[in-house]
Amino acid sequence: MQETYTFEQIKGYCSLIDEIVEKSECVIEKAFEIEVDHSFEIAALLSIREIADYADGVSILINHQSNDSTIPIIRSMFELSAGLEYLLQEDFDNRAKKLLYFYYKMKEVELLKIKKGTIENEKFIKNIKQDKNIDEETLLEMQLEQNIDDKLEAVQKIIHGEVYSELEQYYNKAREEKKRYWYSLLDGPTSFRKLIESLNMRSRYHISYNLWSGYSHGWDIIIRNLVFEEEERVRIVAKRNPTGSSQNALESIMILRRSLMKYVKTRLEKKAKEFAVWLLGFNERMEVIFDFKK
Repeated sequence: MQETYTFEQIKGYCSLIDEIVEKSECVIEKAFEIEVDHSFEIAALLSIREIADYADGVSILINHQSNDSTIPIIRSMFELSAGLEYLLQEDFDNRAKKLLYFYYKMKEVELLKIKKGTIENEKFIKNIKQDKNIDEETLLEMQLEQNIDDKLEAVQKIIHGEVYSELEQYYNKAREEKKRYWYSLLDGPTSFRKLIESLNMRSRYHISYNLWSGYSHGWDIIIRNLVFEEEERVRIVAKRNPTGSSQNALESIMILRRSLMKYVKTRLEKKAKEFAVWLLGFNERMEVIFDFKK
């Protein structure tokens, strides 16, 4: 039986997402007001910003009744939130450095691929040329990024500096599995699953994340799209249906809420009481709109 929702219910779910997204922006602003040195703090704040941005997209899609499209977004929100928890778990500065270094390193790799005359560019072009659908004009356009030398020099100045010297040495010597993800650097977890295990979130991984992954990668296209009816008949569900609206809204809210709670508790203690007052009211509104007592 297909789920049904009233206009007011959908509006209520989206209003809660919109409220917590707005609160995320306030938390980021408060962090900038209080903290003096943001050289490493920016790693956590950017993570919160990205999770909130994804949640904002979920709100738009639920309001549009495009619930299938929310699943890959919610999955990405969970991945980002796990990374943020790893940052906040312990040794914040060093873990934040890993994240920021990895970003700059991947930017360097990207620029070297499109800079003519580099080994990385030669390998990249060789691989691309194996695709017969790519013509010479397209290959040329891919290597015409403006100010590439200036961009590359700026990135390399950062990663070759004293702050990231240990990470740069590690990256250049480490096996591929040891530098595949930002959190795997300096002998950290070498896979997302191991990251989750280090955070004691196994049940969340096996129950929720695996389901989201199956649908995101096209393994479980039958579950939400095919309805079995009487007399062995089947029906394909139409696009823009409300199925999953409540669950998808709740998942996105809970991921963002947990991230904000973790951040405020560990990095923004001066605003913890103010945040707690807001959170109490927000939780009460959630209870009414989602009708948890039903």
